[in-house]
Amino acid sequence: MGDENGPLRIIYLEAENVKRLKAVRLAPDQTLVRIEGKNTAGKTSVLDAIAAALGGGKEQPALPVRAGQKKARVQVDLGDSNERAYSVERRWTAVGGTTLIVTEKSGERLGSPQKVLDALIGDCTFDPLEFVNMKPSDQTATLKRLAGLDWSKLDAEREAKFAERTTVNREAKAAKARVGTPVTKPASMKPIDLAELAEKQQKALTYNQDINEIRRLASEAEKQHADAEDAVGDARRTLAKAEEQLKQMRAAAQEAAEKALALRADANKMEPVELGDIRGELHRAKQHNEAIIAYQGFQERQAIADDWARKADALSQRLEAIDQEKAGALAAAKFPLQGLGIDVHGVTLDGIPFSEASRAEQWRTGVAIGLAQKPRCRVILIRDGSSLDAESLEALHAIAEENEAQVFIERVADKASPSAVFIEDGEIVEATEEVPV
Repeated sequence: MGDENGPLRIIYLEAENVKRLKAVRLAPDQTLVRIEGKNTAGKTSVLDAIAAALGGGKEQPALPVRAGQKKARVQVDLGDSNERAYSVERRWTAVGGTTLIVTEKSGERLGSPQKVLDALIGDCTFDPLEFVNMKPSDQTATLKRLAGLDWSKLDAEREAKFAERTTVNREAKAAKARVGTPVTKPASMKPIDLAELAEKQQKALTYNQDINEIRRLASEAEKQHADAEDAVGDARRTLAKAEEQLKQMRAAAQEAAEKALALRADANKMEPVELGDIRGELHRAKQHNEAIIAYQGFQERQAIADDWARKADALSQRLEAIDQEKAGALAAAKFPLQGLGIDVHGVTLDGIPFSEASRAEQWRTGVAIGLAQKPRCRVILIRDGSSLDAESLEALHAIAEENEAQVFIERVADKASPSAVFIEDGEIVEATEEVPV
């Protein structure tokens, strides 16, 4: 007795009036079942009958009943170790009616028959091209799921870190641009007191003004003396004026002369301050202080730019660590088929993009992917398998054997072969001679 939870394969197939088929009865006991025949002989109808029996609405043919007939039926017995576990029968009428019956090995008819089949089949839709025809992103997701690679958290972190690094790099670039041309550091970073220099300059100006005022007063005194001398002369020429007025005038002249001499002596002793030296010192002090401010600003801008650069570098290191962690997990992962891998663009096979692999290699991969999902009903249907060479067929056979699966493959052939099921005009024809593959 087989394991009630073991893998199921087709142990018996009977189809009548399904598409091009007249009547076909088959008890396949092989892992790789080759359905061969000429074009339009009914090869595809055999695979379509299997898919229609087990696959539900999406596998139903548009015209299931053979032309000229009123009804069609297909029966598929599923078993483990050649012992029947389930019998599946689907019937159609030419006017569009359909019936599905699923019975257990005890003969009990099961309710919700399609749900029962869906549970047995799981994600397997019999078609290895399902994986082949997926978008690259869906192929990658499927392969990662089968290999147990969950990078959702790492991918989310990487996306966030990448976005953050983009922002940081933009700020770092802007900060670097603001740094500007390097500024030479002054010999002394101690600012010069401009107020003290300004006060010094003001005192010198006041001192020089005082000298000028004394000189002006001396000039006025000298003029007064000259005027007094003139007045004395007039007084002498006009002796008619009173002697007292002459005396007063002389006294005044004498006083003015003495004052003038005293002022002139004071003025001769004083030297003006050279303002050019102070102006030069003040100008150099301003330049010095401006140089300090410029250098400090340069240092601050450089520090900001360096800080942004460090942040960007830290984010780049984290991104690299994430990529390395994913690469390590990828290297340790076990894929359904040797040579399968994942890179940044999607699934690869033997180091090349999966889309560039040959059709035969893609089919082999699709079979391995479908079987890796471990559906209980392990039946694979390969249509138009004529492009598969002997080596590819052998590889498919090995994969099916390893996974306890059954592969039905349709191939064009002109003559019947003992190792294949040959269909001619909708019926099975027995082989009469050995025909090499």
